[in-house]
Amino acid sequence: MKITHVKAISILKQYDKKETGWENPADFGKHKTAKVKVAFPNRSGKKVIYVDASKTGKSVVGPTEWQGVIVTKASLSIPFTIDTEMVYKSGLNDIGHNNSAEFIAIVDALRLYEHYEWDTVYSDSKTAVSWVVKKKTNIDPSIRSRFSPDFLSRLEEAEDWLKTI
Repeated sequence: MKITHVKAISILKQYDKKETGWENPADFGKHKTAKVKVAFPNRSGKKVIYVDASKTGKSVVGPTEWQGVIVTKASLSIPFTIDTEMVYKSGLNDIGHNNSAEFIAIVDALRLYEHYEWDTVYSDSKTAVSWVVKKKTNIDPSIRSRFSPDFLSRLEEAEDWLKTI
């Protein structure tokens, strides 16, 4: 099934730890163990993907990476653990911005919809979610001009793809 923008918006959710009690399973460095307060969010058998991005260094712009993971198993007994399966992961090469990388991570998950037919795509970036809804990023030109050519190309490709749905 081909995804439409209406469908993309309907399945895209901002991840809220307060709602689920879980850390975002896609968080870099955190997806091996998570603290659990409530039931495992994918317990219903629905297809859910969690996306996250990371930028290294103290500067606004730096090496970035992003990934999408699905939860395959969760232990609700102590110690609370979850098992995840990596669906995709970028390399830590491109110079970019955290919200921009999160935007790319969301679009990558939406592009895979035809194969997986996700029920939900979770992102913890309110900014990136709003950009997907608008089909366009809103990055300060002075920041955007510091992106590496490869990262900028991926970002523009993601924006262009959203315009086709």
